[in-house]
Amino acid sequence: LEGRIAELEKMMNSARIVERPDLDGVIAHLGSLVTLKDLTWNDELKMRLVGDFEADPARHMISITSPLGAAMLGHLVGDEFEYEAPAGTQKYKILAIEG
Repeated sequence: LEGRIAELEKMMNSARIVERPDLDGVIAHLGSLVTLKDLTWNDELKMRLVGDFEADPARHMISITSPLGAAMLGHLVGDEFEYEAPAGTQKYKILAIEG
């Protein structure tokens, strides 16, 4: 328990406030709700880009440090991107970005 407390204190001491860019709805960034089209299966899905501690894939909250989250960062509406998943290369198109 003491080790966990020390770990949390270290994280709190190194935490910093991240300014939201003025590009809300234009570029995928921390906090964005991104609507994607899976170009392999033709499915549409929404994912929120979040920090590691908020990540919950079952609720479509994807960490920006995960392979999918990192691949999405910085892309614009209309961009296509791919990332390496355990099942192979996955390809997506960004249909919309909110907040």
